[in-house]
Amino acid sequence: MKYLITAILVVVSFSLLPVCAVAAENQFSVEKVVLVSRHGVRSPTKSNASLADYSPRDWPIWPVAPGELTPHGAKLTEAFGRYLRLSYGNQGLLPAEGCPKTQAVRVWADVDQRTRASGDALLTGMFPDCGLRAEYSHPKADKEPQDQLFHTTICPMDAEVARKAVLETAGGSMEELTSRYRRPLAALQEILHYQPASGCAAGQSACSLDTMPNSLKVGSKGGDISMVGPLAIASTVSEIFLLEYAEGLPVADVGWGKVAVPSQLSDLLVLHNLKFDLLARPKYIASHHGTLLLEQVMTALNHGADPRNDGAPEHLVAFIGHDTNLANLAGMLDLKWHSNEQPDNAAPGATFAFELLKEKQSGQYFVRTFLYIQTLEQMHKGSPLDIEHPPIKIALVVSGCDGGETNLCSLKRFSAVVERVLDKDCLKQAKDIGVESYSRSSTEVTGHMPITGRASESP
Repeated sequence: MKYLITAILVVVSFSLLPVCAVAAENQFSVEKVVLVSRHGVRSPTKSNASLADYSPRDWPIWPVAPGELTPHGAKLTEAFGRYLRLSYGNQGLLPAEGCPKTQAVRVWADVDQRTRASGDALLTGMFPDCGLRAEYSHPKADKEPQDQLFHTTICPMDAEVARKAVLETAGGSMEELTSRYRRPLAALQEILHYQPASGCAAGQSACSLDTMPNSLKVGSKGGDISMVGPLAIASTVSEIFLLEYAEGLPVADVGWGKVAVPSQLSDLLVLHNLKFDLLARPKYIASHHGTLLLEQVMTALNHGADPRNDGAPEHLVAFIGHDTNLANLAGMLDLKWHSNEQPDNAAPGATFAFELLKEKQSGQYFVRTFLYIQTLEQMHKGSPLDIEHPPIKIALVVSGCDGGETNLCSLKRFSAVVERVLDKDCLKQAKDIGVESYSRSSTEVTGHMPITGRASESP
């Protein structure tokens, strides 16, 4: 039986990374960086009235509506933007001061308030007083109010194949996961005093999170897949506790004082990470949901290396989405990481950085991949970020890249890896219905990033 093991990669300090991966100032020049980020700290997506189903305790009151970026979340994202400006400014990619040239820095966000506001905050942190705003899709009234880049619905999965992919990752049985994760489920039950109205096993009149069975729900067309049972509840609630801590709430209000120590939060977040390991990282699922986004990343990198665009102003492109987007790309590229300082593998603000490097001597192009993520304490305290006080920076090794030992990969090899994992039927479907590719020609015509084929403009 194949048991699920949360992928762990020891966080390597920047000073200990392989020489070929960190000596960009000597051997390489940084030509471009493409970021894929999760939005910043938000309030829970469920109202307190809905959360009462999970616990009779009084839930904290948030300063914004459900699911919106908080003011504290915006400050954390601005701090990360300032760090990126310093870091890439030191490497010559971004101007050390003042505003960037037109189109040199571009941010495309999902349509939600939390993603759009996070994009704005990132730009404010990088370039204060420059008035830069994130771009996003403006769907017409008769169109689906989602951006296919971040919520791909045009590439439905085979329901049975999707189910098998999850079960294989789970070790063959969803039901057995309750016993395998009984300890953190029991700890969460003790905190919540959860009283389920339904969902107990057959023959049980009462049950708790650590005794309820888990099951899998797959849409008839395979477009949606979800868990039902204690692990689904545990994933939601453990993330809410993380959000409470990251928001800077008094520790007495984080899990009602029962999750006041980061190690307690870490124990519970195993359940949240498990959800993404099961539902978003399996390659079959990841490729159906992540192909359009990864294709945009690859196109942006290739554009930076195109000799016909010599002198083109684009230096940084960022896509602001969700934790599911990061998990999908991680599954497609087999990226593995974990940090004890930030136990949520895709915490708010977590960012993949795909750096396009040019070797000074040969003129050859390479891709270097990192994950940036703020520590729990940096988020809780709202700590400023700078070169001396950076966020966590983890070198990510793309499976199938040159040698497989460093986070440095030739552009040719990186392109081949991406080409192999993209779902070709999904790309064809996107082309058939008019989901446009990111390209210089269309940028010159519209002045905006044509991700979805819909009319778009900066707000």
